[in-house]
Amino acid sequence: MQDDNPNLHRDAAADPRLPLPLLLEALEETRLAAAAARNPALLTHVMHELLDRAGIAAQPDS
Repeated sequence: MQDDNPNLHRDAAADPRLPLPLLLEALEETRLAAAAARNPALLTHVMHELLDRAGIAAQPDS
């Protein structure tokens, strides 16, 4: 994605209306990954995969 306004794509990556295929694509782009990871529409299993990749262990249920 090329644009003169870098904030535009970051804002779009965080928008819950972004179609899932584009959200998943944004997660793979370095400059968009953080915004995409904050997207409230992110599927739970995808978030768990991201946390696993980052080496963040799951918390045991209390």
